[in-house]
Parts: sequence; C-alpha cells; structure tokens
Amino acid sequence: MTYDKKAAVQAAKEEKAKMEEKIQEAIQSWTENPEALAEFFRFSGEFSYQYSFRNTILIQQQNRGATFCQSFDAWKKAGYSVLKGMHGMSIYVPVQATMLEVDGDWIPLSEASEKQRADYKAGKIPYHTRLHYRIGKTFDIAQTNFPPEKYPELLSRGIPSDLHKYCVMAIREYIEEEMKIPVWIESEHPEEIENEKMQYEIQGASLYGLYRPKDTQKEIRIAKSLQDTAVLSTLAHEMGHAAAEHSVEENTHKIEFEADAFCIMLQSHLELPVSESRKEHINYHYHLWKTAEKENFKPEDSIDKIFHIYKKHVVGIDQKLEKYLPEGVTPHHLEQKKIQANAEDFSSQTEKKRKKKLYQR
Repeated sequence: MTYDKKAAVQAAKEEKAKMEEKIQEAIQSWTENPEALAEFFRFSGEFSYQYSFRNTILIQQQNRGATFCQSFDAWKKAGYSVLKGMHGMSIYVPVQATMLEVDGDWIPLSEASEKQRADYKAGKIPYHTRLHYRIGKTFDIAQTNFPPEKYPELLSRGIPSDLHKYCVMAIREYIEEEMKIPVWIESEHPEEIENEKMQYEIQGASLYGLYRPKDTQKEIRIAKSLQDTAVLSTLAHEMGHAAAEHSVEENTHKIEFEADAFCIMLQSHLELPVSESRKEHINYHYHLWKTAEKENFKPEDSIDKIFHIYKKHVVGIDQKLEKYLPEGVTPHHLEQKKIQANAEDFSSQTEKKRKKKLYQR
C-alpha cells in the first residue's frame, strides 16, 4: 500500500483531538466525582517522575491498571521486549520541529515540497525551530516479557506502618538540609506546648500542622499527639506548601489544593495509603477554588506547577529514604529505578560499542 502523507497527517490530527477530549473529560470528572480527583494524584505518584500531567491523564484514561510504563525503546534498553500484538497507550512526545517561512506563512519542514526543501538546504528560506508534540506510545509492564515471578520484587511491597517513622525522618532531613527550613514536631518540644497561641494556630488547621512562609522565619510545625502515619501525611502536605513557596496573599483554596496534590503524590510514591480525610480535604478546596475563580479557573497550571516541584524534590527524598529504611525493605519505586538504570547502562554500552566500531573502521 502506498503511503498517503495527507491521510496520515489527518489521522494524527483526529487522534490528537480525541486525546484532548479524554483530558477534558477527566478534568470534568474531578468536579462530578470526588474520588476521581484524589485517585488521579494517587495514580500520578507512580508516573509523574516520567510523564507530564496531561500524559498521566491519558495513561490513566487508557489503562487504569497501569503500574509501570515506558516506551518501546526504553523496555528494549532495559533488556525486555513488548509482547506481540500489544497496543501502546497514546501520549504526547515533545520534538523539535524546523519551520520554514513560505509566502508569509510558517510550515513544517516535514510538509515542505522538494523545491522548498532544496531552497532550505541552500539557505534561501528563513526558518526557525519550535517545540511541538507528536503522538507516541508507552507500554505497561504487563504488556512486556518482564518475568511475572519478578513482579513481587517490583510492584508489591509497601512500607509497613511501623516504619512510617523512617519516612518522616527522611522527609524531615531533606526539608531541613536541602530546603533549609526547620521542622518542629511539637511532641519533641514539650516546653513549647504550653504556648496557647501556637496550639490555636495548629489546631485551627484541619491537617494538624502549619507552614510559616515569612523569609526571616520560615518553618514547618507539626502538632502534638499525632501518630507516625498522621505526622507523615501532615509533613508531606506542609512540605508541599514550602516547595511551592506559597504565601498568605494567594487564594487559600488554591494553595491548599496544591499542597494536598503534592502530599498525595508523595504518599503514593512511597506506597502509603491516602486517608479519607485527605481526599475530602482536596475535594473541598478544589470545589471552593473553582467557585471563586469561575471562568478564570485553570487547574492545569497548578497541576503543571506541582508536577514540576514534585519531580524536583522526589529524587532527593528517595536518597534520604534509602539511608533510613532497614535492610530488606525496598519500596517498588526504588526497584523501578534499577530497571531504568539498567536501560541507561545498556544504552551507554551500546553507544560505546558503536563508537569503537567506527574507530576500528
């Protein structure tokens, strides 16, 4: 069959339109279904280190059971293959496109005529490059020949509740050493518990903690009498405020939504359950934020921001966590890193072999 370029371009446009429709449907569902919002960020905790929030939505919409996704080439580099007959999930892949100026209009080099291409190569046509997105495919681990008997090593174990204190220690150390923000867990400072003003401030916040954004005295405080799991959830929420550099001048509901989103993603990344109160909290502030903003409501901007912040800090937290967890306790996201490291090693070795052959020639 002869390749029909126009038909292929049109098919790509139609598929992109369907992808955009799926994204908008998902965002709309956050209003109609309270569980959907928290579920998205729980799901994102597994994927956002690698994918944008729009791609995460697309993956979730196409395969809600996905656990660990990579491109065809990434699986190959890791030493595994996508099974025959498997259809990948459609996502957006960023690429640099060369645009030619022809008769006052800009057209992609890929759509230029032979003459226009020749003129471009001869330097006769003005051009520039721009980032655009093509449709790519990603595949879940279940669509590959990754050995099923190894799934428990990669996907199953979470962090037992009696070890949540180690997560608190790792996150706290990261905040204090890397973000330079002191963390006060008030049960450690009984002399300050008598401070009635501080008690009121913390108990007035439904999540049992607070973040002080003032430059001269930034700090995070966690209320007394919380168990390790509750301290962990609260600390992750307040870290979200600090990482996003929230201020008291911003819309309260917006910043609470962002801090909750960060918290849910981090807890999910650490394979920790998200409490019903946290789900209710993010849903409550999402609705009030949407009501306040009305036609100017753009949650996409906030989610992009949180995804960026999350990616910036999660690697450092993992490094701290590996230091604290007892031997034999390895969350699956750290196992996933081994697969990705294998892929990078494979790629590096392949490149060295290629250069060696070129040298020998």
